[in-house]
Amino acid sequence: MESVRDGMRGWVSVALEDGLAVPSPVSPALSSGRFLVRLPRGLHAELGRRAAAEGVSLNQFVVATLAGAVSWPVGSNGRP
Repeated sequence: MESVRDGMRGWVSVALEDGLAVPSPVSPALSSGRFLVRLPRGLHAELGRRAAAEGVSLNQFVVATLAGAVSWPVGSNGRP
């Protein structure tokens, strides 16, 4: 574990020296905004068809659909 921490410190140090952006640490309790969902192939296909009919990506369609299911406001770009 200490080797991993040492490697991270080294990467951050070099990135800062090179003027690269270093992301802030994220608490494991915070959501990354990504998750993997396994679903039946037929449902996946239907979601893809509906997204195409709406002229949006599958990701945008699913985000908007999920947001609507929990009354979460979504902008025109499919993001809150």
